[in-house]
Amino acid sequence: MGFKSRFVFFSSSCHVLLNNKNFFKTVIWVMGILGKKKYYISNNINIKSCGGVLLLKSYNYLYFKYCVLYSILIKNTIYGLMRPFKSYVLIKGLGFKLSYLGGGNIINFKLGYSHNIKYYVSNFLKIDILPKKAKAFCVIGVDYQKVKESVARIKAFKKNNSYKYRGIYDFGRSYFFKNNKRKTS
Repeated sequence: MGFKSRFVFFSSSCHVLLNNKNFFKTVIWVMGILGKKKYYISNNINIKSCGGVLLLKSYNYLYFKYCVLYSILIKNTIYGLMRPFKSYVLIKGLGFKLSYLGGGNIINFKLGYSHNIKYYVSNFLKIDILPKKAKAFCVIGVDYQKVKESVARIKAFKKNNSYKYRGIYDFGRSYFFKNNKRKTS
């Protein structure tokens, strides 16, 4: 059975370093303008880097799936280290607000419950509250998966109400709202 391969292309402003000193795993460092990130990859995957191209090869079909996975992760990391991922979120509802607590590491949500909800921001992310009425914010991060995961956790705080147009919504995504069934006389 022949080998399968995946290519990852990166620009000159981003560096990929390989370290094969570990017996079981290869260490890949991806460095860019905004920082660096480390990946541990099994030695069953052959890795070569030359001139802006990273080649991931595997002779086994089972490990080729991991080649695909790691190539996507490394592409997202290279993109995120050059230009961070952003996700904009809007809070709709009467009295729904958010504010910073503890120097920006904790965000306080007021979502109509009898208590406030505190969200602890990880070190990998940054949350900017947009200035108009403190009802919109932007989650910024280098890792695409962590940005989307944190937005999903925040959206789970309050279920969307499709009749009253209340809840936590993503910008740029379409939602289906239902009509009220009240009769007008």
